[in-house]
Amino acid sequence: MKNLLNRKLFVIAFCLVLVIPAFSASWGLPTYLYILSDSIQDYPGSNNDLPRSHAHKGRFVNGVKGGVNSKYPAIGTYTLDFQDANATTASVINNADYYEIVFFAGHGNTTGPCLYDATLNNSKSFGNWTRWVFWDACLTMNQSFEYMLPRFNGVHGMFGYKSIGYQFHKWTDYWIFGTANHEYSEELWSRFASRWVNDGYGIWDAFQDGVQVEVANEGYSVQIGAFYMKGTIDGGYLDGSNEKLANMYNGTIQWSQATEGCWTRQTTWGNPAY
Repeated sequence: MKNLLNRKLFVIAFCLVLVIPAFSASWGLPTYLYILSDSIQDYPGSNNDLPRSHAHKGRFVNGVKGGVNSKYPAIGTYTLDFQDANATTASVINNADYYEIVFFAGHGNTTGPCLYDATLNNSKSFGNWTRWVFWDACLTMNQSFEYMLPRFNGVHGMFGYKSIGYQFHKWTDYWIFGTANHEYSEELWSRFASRWVNDGYGIWDAFQDGVQVEVANEGYSVQIGAFYMKGTIDGGYLDGSNEKLANMYNGTIQWSQATEGCWTRQTTWGNPAY
């Protein structure tokens, strides 16, 4: 927690003391990789709960942090976590600016992720320390450019489902051998973390690989999507959808810096529902 408080104090000091030089962004490994994570299984009301949101979040957080702590121990890691009734719009709005990654698992719609109290619409922009946003929720990337653009205030890329997504636990009993094979939807995030942190994949390639192997190959039709910034900046070329952890851009990217603007991409398996 000490590092987080220091970062908050740095931001306050930066705003108040004009003689402090501007933050100098660089390419390469980050100094910190903090994760703000929200998940909801127990929604208010009835007939709208989800079975595995906390497991999805846990696999993402533990996979990314564990991989980073093992492979890149010099990177500072920290997680602030909210779930169920505590996973409100305020938990995102009040905290996201201090975290490199923002992750949510739960319901979603074409307005945004459904937090416990309300849907997080496009009045919330992402920037400051935030580099990437992941919404493990239905339809959250099924948006127009006009609707998504206000969310970009320095963030590099945003990822999620354009279609309906799925949470599942499947198993096959091999009664002759007395064994069973279990498949869990949250395994996509374990695979994502392994590909991105350990194997050096770009973010989109790691996300796509996780969904293909752990969701689509299990018979589910889905479409994933991303909105991201793109262009030449500070002597390098940024594709905000497919950054590699070992060579990421350690700074915000504003509209005046994005030489190619905001882009979108998608991958589809089967015949998804919307």
